[in-house]
Amino acid sequence: EVHESRKAVIDAEKCVRCLRCAEVCHFGAIHVNSHRVHIDPILCEGCGACVHACPHEAVSLYTTRTGYVVTAETGSGILLVYGDLAVGGRGSGHLVYAVKAEAQKLARQREVSLLIIDAAAGIGCPVISSIAGASHLIVVVEPTIQSLQGAKRLLEATHRFNLSKALVINKVTNEHQILLLQNSLNLPLLGVIPYDPSIPSIYASTTSPFEASDRVVKCIVEVCNRASEWLE
Repeated sequence: EVHESRKAVIDAEKCVRCLRCAEVCHFGAIHVNSHRVHIDPILCEGCGACVHACPHEAVSLYTTRTGYVVTAETGSGILLVYGDLAVGGRGSGHLVYAVKAEAQKLARQREVSLLIIDAAAGIGCPVISSIAGASHLIVVVEPTIQSLQGAKRLLEATHRFNLSKALVINKVTNEHQILLLQNSLNLPLLGVIPYDPSIPSIYASTTSPFEASDRVVKCIVEVCNRASEWLE
């Protein structure tokens, strides 16, 4: 377990129901329930504003579970380590750090030389925590303005990380999209994966993406092979 999230709690004996805490809560987590002031732990972000606002010191913060580090093994023998974020848990880089530490420990025990980290989208703390200490970065982008801008922000945020970078383009429908994205990001291209409308339903049924069309599967295999060569 990883304990990092903070939640607020009210001492009913000290509380006089002045509702100063509710006035400063930006998350709508504080309300009166059965003549008592109650803080919803799901909505509470643990910012501590209510603690400082209370004139009677009736509010305090406590540490709660952020999530679990889970280890599993696929049917093909690939070791998988991932984080299971608790409902309302703090989405910081701490859980990612704990997952990486466990994965690195298992990799040393099994004498595994390659550790692949699947980072979230964006440039927030979990992403930076995922990338820290890596040697290579594969940027996966889709042919949308939002995805392109996100990729540019990621490259800007990581330009001091001394990473070898390459590009994979996903959900492609025409050649123009490939040229536009490759020219915009100026990265070596490892491969292209075409758009397949069956992929969302495949993920929803928790089956492998290799259940997709032969064309998509072939492209995924090509990307994996080129990435393996690039990493060497």
